[in-house]
Amino acid sequence: MTGHFTFYWRTRARNWFLLTLLFGCLFLALTACYATGVLNIATLETERWLIGRPLTQFDCVLVEWRNFGDAPINLILIASVGIVCGITCYRWRVLPYLLILSLISIAIEVVGKNILALSVSHIMHSGMASLTCPQEGQSRLQHLQLGLGMWWLAPLPPKGLLSWAHTVSQMPINTNFAQLVPSTSYPSGHAIRCWFTGLLIAWLLWKHIKSSIARWLLVILTLILSFLVAAIQFYIGTHFIVDTLAGYLIGTSLACFAIGLLILNERKRNTVQLKPALPVYGASPGNVHTTQWT
Repeated sequence: MTGHFTFYWRTRARNWFLLTLLFGCLFLALTACYATGVLNIATLETERWLIGRPLTQFDCVLVEWRNFGDAPINLILIASVGIVCGITCYRWRVLPYLLILSLISIAIEVVGKNILALSVSHIMHSGMASLTCPQEGQSRLQHLQLGLGMWWLAPLPPKGLLSWAHTVSQMPINTNFAQLVPSTSYPSGHAIRCWFTGLLIAWLLWKHIKSSIARWLLVILTLILSFLVAAIQFYIGTHFIVDTLAGYLIGTSLACFAIGLLILNERKRNTVQLKPALPVYGASPGNVHTTQWT
């Protein structure tokens, strides 16, 4: 019976590892298309459309929230998840496994940004920069307030910035194409780490929360927040849409691999199942023996 349960857990883990391979291949396919330049026009057209969006004070709040995708903060979060797993239902070796996967995500980001680059015109680069909230140089207190969602305390965009962004959004993407600015942003590390962590936490919540309503609410909330925080980099003009999509793919691949490792390292509880009682020859009706299986 023990062998049957071992085969069951290994089969479940294998399915997650196959998903790891699937999303990893999708990431490689997207990277190959990106490297050929076939996605450049669609990427720049999407960015030009985004530059024309309204600039609001709430953008400053989003700039603070994107910090949850920073590598040091993510490592602390992943370490916390690994510690909780080790204390509760999983073997302690899952902690270094999760940290290694987080470091792999950082390595993928560094390698990708040093190999692949998309060149944009100086004017479009300026338009992308206008999407970022001008909160550099503000006090730590104001950064904290913005991180807590106090958007009304955010600095207003400089005068004329909105009209400039709107002007750039109306220009052809090849305007001033001779003055190119290389953009080394593929893939988005924030998207990788946020989506990897979000999917992992969502799976743990789904598996271990017994209440159906609470489980659904927490899982959906976790996925929505992870998706939005991963997309912030694109929304504020720091990354292109293709960078974010690549981050989602590799983040999903790493999360599937982590889930497979968790399944293999789950502490098995000894369960006892009773076989239907069978009378033993020579036993009295009131003294029926049963056979137990573990």
